Amino acid sequence: MGDVVDLTLSDSDDDAPHVQLRMPAAASSREQDAATAAAPAPASPQEAAAAAAAAAAEEEEQQARRRIMDFARGKAAGSAAARAAAAAAATGGGTNMTDEDDDDDAAERGAVKRMKLNPPDTAAPDADAAAAAAASGSGSAAAAAAAAGTGFNNSDLRALHEARMRRQQQQQQQQQQQQPDEGAKQQEDAAGGSEPASTPAAAAAAAAAGSSRRRRSRSPPARPAAAKPAAGSSAAAASAGAGSSSSSISLLTYNVWFKEEVAVLERMTGLGDIIRRAGLPTFICLQEVTPLILEVLCNMEWWQQYVPSPHPRDMAYFTLLLVKRSADPSLGQAAFSHREFGNSVMGRGLRSVSASIGGQQVLVATSHLESPIPPQAWYSKERQQQMAEALWSLDEAAAGNVLFAGDMNWDDKRDGAPPLPNSWVDAWATLQPGKPGATYDAKSNPMLPFKGTPALRLDRIICKLRDWRLGSIELVGNQPLPGVTYSHRFRNGGSKELPVLPSDHFGLLLKLEPV
Repeated sequence: MGDVVDLTLSDSDDDAPHVQLRMPAAASSREQDAATAAAPAPASPQEAAAAAAAAAAEEEEQQARRRIMDFARGKAAGSAAARAAAAAAATGGGTNMTDEDDDDDAAERGAVKRMKLNPPDTAAPDADAAAAAAASGSGSAAAAAAAAGTGFNNSDLRALHEARMRRQQQQQQQQQQQQPDEGAKQQEDAAGGSEPASTPAAAAAAAAAGSSRRRRSRSPPARPAAAKPAAGSSAAAASAGAGSSSSSISLLTYNVWFKEEVAVLERMTGLGDIIRRAGLPTFICLQEVTPLILEVLCNMEWWQQYVPSPHPRDMAYFTLLLVKRSADPSLGQAAFSHREFGNSVMGRGLRSVSASIGGQQVLVATSHLESPIPPQAWYSKERQQQMAEALWSLDEAAAGNVLFAGDMNWDDKRDGAPPLPNSWVDAWATLQPGKPGATYDAKSNPMLPFKGTPALRLDRIICKLRDWRLGSIELVGNQPLPGVTYSHRFRNGGSKELPVLPSDHFGLLLKLEPV
């Protein structure tokens, strides 16, 4: 039996709140010994300095993050007030608006609500005042914009970037320290656990197998497709009926451009406007998403309508796949999967999800294939292999409806025709035959300073469909953001003020109709 602790409460009014503890001396001594043993050893001066530096860096990052999000809310408020004032001036304050104009005006008034900041208690008073003025319709647009412009500058972005770089360097150092142990374990596994690999080739094979196992272990299993009912059965008839009565599907793919120093908040707000105007697409495929861009996006109101794919925490930029919650209410993050391309030197891979839309399974995947780095390396062979691997794996998934979208970095003149399996089609080439469909076009995109760059159809949507058919496809994000510019600096020291678009790429919006 353990030590007995006697808790006695006094009946007197003076000491009734106090508890008298009478504990055996041995128990008290043991507790003191345990507390002494559990107490951490005093840190050395070097360790204390390192801990203080880490704490200071963390606090600096948090403060920069708060200023950025305060600025984002003020920016949304200023944008809403400016557009509302412009709309009032254009209409003269007394003309009747159409239903479409009324919808646009309501969207402008609600622009301030598109940013849901987290945490809310860190909002600066000036941002609060700007948001309140825009929401109530009082106060000038200039005042709101002035309030929005305070408290944030490029040094905040730089602080976040440097903090991410420090974390990545620490992670790389830890991985390098673990590599010898992992290599020894892989050799031991290859030899059956008894002896190390007898030859360098065997050791290399063991390391490759271990790398493959690690890649698979980081990827959640794909959500299994529903069993296909037998032909002619009542279940098959119900399934066919569900497919024929299912609603339309829309998909947006967009390379959002990881260049954070170019009006990143305005650009991501512009991306949110595109998503809203598209009616919240069923699927959204994003490339070149950075941790900061992800943080800005996930604080926007429309984000709450989507289930996002898990994002890697050790990469400077990555792909992201989002599924509209109302399209498949049962979908969770475990449904997403990711596989790395074995030949990628840039950490590229294939991210996918299987969703049930109107009773039919739809497999959606996105990727950012190997980027060319002219003139040193074009990586054409790597892209060709990655495209073939992605299409093969998606075709083998035995899904009747598959959408593969993303920044393929594909140049038909250099890379050749994509190796499409049977029953697969290029959505743009099918719906817009003869039209260039360039998604990276220095002539059409005034934000790009080098006009000699050829126009390329880098971004594509490739489909295999059974229960839907191609409806329409269009380029989006090809208009400058009103009133937003940036100063591009050339290598010769000169600079030029240029308009800003949501990205250096244009996006693709595809709509599918039920069969």
